[in-house]
Amino acid sequence: MISPSLVPSPAPFVLVGMMALFACVGRAPIAVVLMVSEVTGSLEVMIPSMIAVVISYCVVGYKFSIYGSQVRNTAELQAHRGKYSIPVLSYLTAKDAMTRDTPKIDSSTTVSSALILMEEEGVTGIPIINDEKLAGIVTKSDLVQVKIIHQDMVSVSHVMTRNVVFGYSDESLLEIMKKLSVNNISHVPIVARENNEVIGMVTWNAIFKAHQEFSARTST
Repeated sequence: MISPSLVPSPAPFVLVGMMALFACVGRAPIAVVLMVSEVTGSLEVMIPSMIAVVISYCVVGYKFSIYGSQVRNTAELQAHRGKYSIPVLSYLTAKDAMTRDTPKIDSSTTVSSALILMEEEGVTGIPIINDEKLAGIVTKSDLVQVKIIHQDMVSVSHVMTRNVVFGYSDESLLEIMKKLSVNNISHVPIVARENNEVIGMVTWNAIFKAHQEFSARTST
C-alpha cells in the first residue's frame, strides 16, 4: 500500500505462502520446493520459497501432520523395513532355539530301540555320543532303511552319519540356518566349546519358533 510499484503482483507471495503451509503440514519440504518451479515455470521464486519452507517446517516440527498415518522416514514403513533392519536371526543365538533335553544314545544302540526312543520323545533325529562326546547323528530316515527283521540286531553305528555338522550355543541362528540349508540337513547338534559335549539340538522348526517369539516381543 505504501509503494504499489515495489510489488506489482501479490501472486508470488500467495504462491510462497501456500507452499510454506503445505510443506509444514504435509511434511514434504523437498517436493514442495520442486512444485514451485513446476507451477511457475521459472526459478525466480525458488530461493524465497526455500527460505519460507525451511522456516515453516522447523517451526511446526516433525510431530504434526495432516496425514494421520504418516511416518517420519522410509525406515518405518512396513514395505521398506527389511532394507533398514538387520535380520532377526542375527540377533538370536543357538541357545535361544535349541532343545536342551535332547535324547542321546551311543553307537551300540539297536535300530529298533532308537526308533522307539524317537517315537516316545517326538523327535526325528538323535545325536550319537561316545564317552559323552559327539560321535555322530542318526535320523528316522536313516533308521527306516534297515529292514524290520534286522532292526533288533543292527546297531545305529551302521547307519549313522559320522561327519556331523554341529554348532555352538553362542553362534547366531543365521549361521545355524546356513548350515542347515547348505548341507541339506534338518538337525544341528549344539556342543560345548570346551569338551565337545552335546548340550542341545536345533531344527528348522525351532528356528521358526524362536523367530516368531522374538518378533512378537519386539512388536508389543
